[in-house]
Amino acid sequence: MGGGFMKNVIALGGIVMVLLTSYCWSEQRDPAPLDDAIIQKLVTDRPAGRDPYGPALTTHINDVTTLVRDIDHENGRKDISEHDRETHMASKYMLLDAKRNEIQSLRSEIRQYFTQEHDKFSHLQLTDKRFQWDAIQARIEKRFDELDNALKTVRRAANRSDRTQAIRDVNALLTTLLPSTINTVPAGTWKTDLPLPATDITPTNEIPQYLTYDRASPNNVYAFEGNTLLAAVAPPTPASAVNCGATTELNAALAATQDVQITQEIRDLAESLGFSPVKILQYVYTNIKFEPYYGSLKGSVGTLHSGAGSATDQASLLIALLRASNIPARFVKGQIELSDPVADPLGGRVARWVGVKSYKAAATVLAMGKNPSAVTLLNTASVAYGVRLTHVWVEACVPYSHYRGSQQDTSGSRWIPLDSSFKDMTYQTGIVTNVAFDYTGYLSHRTNTLTDEYFANQILQAVQVNGVAPYDTNNTLADVPYEGKLEPLYLDILPA
Repeated sequence: MGGGFMKNVIALGGIVMVLLTSYCWSEQRDPAPLDDAIIQKLVTDRPAGRDPYGPALTTHINDVTTLVRDIDHENGRKDISEHDRETHMASKYMLLDAKRNEIQSLRSEIRQYFTQEHDKFSHLQLTDKRFQWDAIQARIEKRFDELDNALKTVRRAANRSDRTQAIRDVNALLTTLLPSTINTVPAGTWKTDLPLPATDITPTNEIPQYLTYDRASPNNVYAFEGNTLLAAVAPPTPASAVNCGATTELNAALAATQDVQITQEIRDLAESLGFSPVKILQYVYTNIKFEPYYGSLKGSVGTLHSGAGSATDQASLLIALLRASNIPARFVKGQIELSDPVADPLGGRVARWVGVKSYKAAATVLAMGKNPSAVTLLNTASVAYGVRLTHVWVEACVPYSHYRGSQQDTSGSRWIPLDSSFKDMTYQTGIVTNVAFDYTGYLSHRTNTLTDEYFANQILQAVQVNGVAPYDTNNTLADVPYEGKLEPLYLDILPA
């Protein structure tokens, strides 16, 4: 099993195959393979390999190699003081410690895998194979220990000279862990001890038996050229759409416009979402960030490409996807109130929407974005606090009687309001700090550090100083901003 640590781990699938060959059957060949065009259309992901550890370990070793190279660069710099060098080293060491922990976690998973296989061999009374398996595990454990000890030596180096030697040693070890040629070809199908005799199979044009069964008509219609599958076609507009208005009104609600451009990219996206109004609403809500300016700036295509847009631009994309699915949709403009029954010191849901911390700040941000009539609501009999503004959303004519847009029942169509732009967020507290850029320190010597990197290091030191809450030595830059995380929109049917 020579060839290094990585070769040992990547070969796990092959080792198991060799040890268990007498207990496995070969894969049976399909006498009637599927047409290539169908396979290209229906198969999107290849099955994952049997060895999840080799690629993960390769990634970790590559990351360690990069970190050690960065540490070596900082260690060899002559343009900075010893104090600055140790300051720069601190962030590198934090990353190195984190990577060591990740490698140890992977080591635990591999150890658990070996233990399970060891127990199987014991249960089957395969003593010789169990001993072989244990010997392989011992060699891999030894390589893990060598790597961890080498990284500890780099981490604990007391001065530049010791660090230089430790870096040299760990680089030599990393070279053996990642040999220049590694077999990354996945292991083939398990086979029996003796190969089965080869037999010629006559090609046939008959389709597999399971495709000859009667099936219910799908919701979507597919276009073919001969036997070649071309594309899925959106289901037709339900007959019950006449409930939503006259033919001219519905035709206008299905047509492309300057803002609602229905490109092939839009059609392909609608197809990937199953032409479902529920999935289309979820997609725009989840993937398009809200920007608080008013009116149309990007249109449907620009909003899709940029991944962000105002309420009007998000409505343009939502309408384009709906119309590409043969679902009539239109813009609606009106005045809305976003209020809370009880006053929230952080501005409630309207503040979470635009990323501020008070009702007044939310109204100010919306007003700066030229949203008409954006004003703060003061305390009234029914409302504690909130914001009133002019807003744009969407109405879609969908079957609503029984399953609210799920396409299981196409009766009872009506106009349903949909708003993908109003998103609720959960915010971390953040760390309030005030740091001025140190121009004197930055310009006092030559450096390869960029200004933003230098300033980020200043902020990191500021939020870690003294170890007094909220300043703590465990703080990272990710803990500083008042940053929001989107609350998912879970829908099986359209909201009431």
